[in-house]
Amino acid sequence: MKLLYVKVLVLVAALGMIVYIISNLTPDKINSGLAAIGAAPGTADAPGLQPWTRNVSKGEERFNLCRTRVQAMEWADGKKIEEKKQGLKLTWEAHSPEARELPYLGVEKWFSRHCQIVVTKVTPVAGSPEFKGFLTLVFVDGQKTQILRAADGVYDFDGQTFKSPDLDDALTELSQIAQFH
Repeated sequence: MKLLYVKVLVLVAALGMIVYIISNLTPDKINSGLAAIGAAPGTADAPGLQPWTRNVSKGEERFNLCRTRVQAMEWADGKKIEEKKQGLKLTWEAHSPEARELPYLGVEKWFSRHCQIVVTKVTPVAGSPEFKGFLTLVFVDGQKTQILRAADGVYDFDGQTFKSPDLDDALTELSQIAQFH
């Protein structure tokens, strides 16, 4: 009988803590909690928790490159990173032009940090440099999306033009992981 009273007391105390937490929960507290674990709330274009690489400054916004899982990235100069499936084993390979296996977790961590980037939207003006094919993303469902780039560092992705030092840094980091020289 004594054990029953202890169980009821523990359950009542737990219920009291839950009610207290729910009544004191605010959006600011949720955002600071997410920031503490390195995540940010999603946007309409990218719902769910997103990696929090850095705070967004005035005039910047988060932009999602990966509408679904990426299977390969193909650069205009012939370099390529692709995921290979051999039975149950998944590997990432770099081709430039010889093939070499990459550290699987290193590439997966790169995607988790850089599928969502911080951009500054740009409106192209007459006489601005011409966009050229730069990088093609191949998704697991077979669809491809091309990222175009102008000589002045402005990107065009699905009709949206932007500058992104985050994307520049991310691609440099990926080139180091892939040992593109």
